[in-house]
Amino acid sequence: MSKEEPTPSTGLWTPRFVALVVLLVLLLTLVAVSIAQRSYAEPLFIHTTYYFLLVTVVCWAASYLYLAREVSRADVWAWVKENRAGIFIALAVTLVAGFAIHPALRVLADEANLLGTSKNFFFSKTATFTTTGKYYY
Repeated sequence: MSKEEPTPSTGLWTPRFVALVVLLVLLLTLVAVSIAQRSYAEPLFIHTTYYFLLVTVVCWAASYLYLAREVSRADVWAWVKENRAGIFIALAVTLVAGFAIHPALRVLADEANLLGTSKNFFFSKTATFTTTGKYYY
């Protein structure tokens, strides 16, 4: 007796297709609601951005783990050998930019903005950034 391997579903309604259709419908619904009721756009953005980013990271991690399950160390080393020129150029440009640009020019307000936004993501799950505080003097 030979074991028959299950054949993949060739129909249109595969779980992957259904998930993509549901995601597309949800995103289009959010866009339609924010266009129809302009007053909903800002609260929707503020209160859903955290969860969209969370879903994006989870999808990336799941895709990465799914695709990397069969990759061996030899495959990674072969990829590095094949792309060594591009890796070297990217590293060289990064080092040149790091050493050529004075740190005061690199550190403007981006870090403070990113830190404040990520703090609000963590504590209140909103995409906001506090720009004022209590004045003590």
